[in-house]
Amino acid sequence: MDATETDVIALLAADPLYQLSTAGQELFHTNMLYWLIKTDPAAVGPLMRDVFRILPPQTDVYHLVVERERHHWDLFVDSGMGCGKLVLENKLHSLPRTEQLDDYYRNAPDPLRTDETTFALLSLIRPTFSLPEPWRHVDYSELVAPLDAAAQILRDSGDSFGADLTQQYSHLVTLLVTVRDRYDVERHPARTVRLPSAHVRALQDARLLPLVEKLQVSGLADLIRARVGADVGIGVGLSNTHGMADFSARGVSGHRFGWQYQDGKLRLSVVLDDAVGGPWRNRRVDREVLVQNEFAEYFDFAAIPDVDDRLDPYSGRNLAWLGYEPDFVYRYRPIRPDTSFADLADMCAQLTDHAMTFAAAH
Repeated sequence: MDATETDVIALLAADPLYQLSTAGQELFHTNMLYWLIKTDPAAVGPLMRDVFRILPPQTDVYHLVVERERHHWDLFVDSGMGCGKLVLENKLHSLPRTEQLDDYYRNAPDPLRTDETTFALLSLIRPTFSLPEPWRHVDYSELVAPLDAAAQILRDSGDSFGADLTQQYSHLVTLLVTVRDRYDVERHPARTVRLPSAHVRALQDARLLPLVEKLQVSGLADLIRARVGADVGIGVGLSNTHGMADFSARGVSGHRFGWQYQDGKLRLSVVLDDAVGGPWRNRRVDREVLVQNEFAEYFDFAAIPDVDDRLDPYSGRNLAWLGYEPDFVYRYRPIRPDTSFADLADMCAQLTDHAMTFAAAH
């Protein structure tokens, strides 16, 4: 772990606003924006004009209507000028989902479903999919300059407390963006996937490890998509405190064949369809027998030499098959300690092709 990463983790861990925010990350940041808009609408003029674009350039701001949790949106802002409205979904540690954004737009009242309303996803972790229309992405880094401008406007108006708090919040956002960029997989594809144990402990102490895990699997998904050459639906998430990337393709049989990466392990998997041979009364007797008899060749890592050569031997439990209730059966191999994100993306791209080819025939 180099000094710059150590420093930024320590700075963030020591930041009082960061410590106050850890009980509810998205809610804290949403509330900060709500407070700033309510405190002085003029101070957020640069934010509303340049970032969210609900006001024309050079327009003075005298009044804004801001609400929390209207129609389950994190923030709703009305410019009060007969146009220029904002629907904001805020994601800091959470990963956005296409279905959620679709639902929010579909359930919006008809008067708001016009070009005059900006539907904005504000996030620290960049989306791993193309946003559905009319949503557009706003990165947390885009808040820094308008927040600095807001602090100066508040100071010029005589509100020193509001100015200091806004400036400190801008500093917090800057630190979060810096941490994000330090772990940007696309910027650092040659970095090894597995973090050193001392590095993990530092991130845990700072309550940053879940964020870094999500950042890294999101970046991995972007690298995989670039290698596959299409948005095939690489999933990302967090399970048991570890980031996870996965893919599956539905076979002609109805079963889904795919792969997962999590915590240093690459899995080949099948999700069995209850409508085909089920319901499964006992995984060992029913499901695993079916997989062994009909799909065993899919799980042969040795049949994919460019992947097999980069994996360590399996050394886990002495079981023919592993699985989770009710329908997930898999085998795995650990990645080598020196595996880079570029290496892992290459392997996952090949496993994606392996899954799609097998699914087309089975």
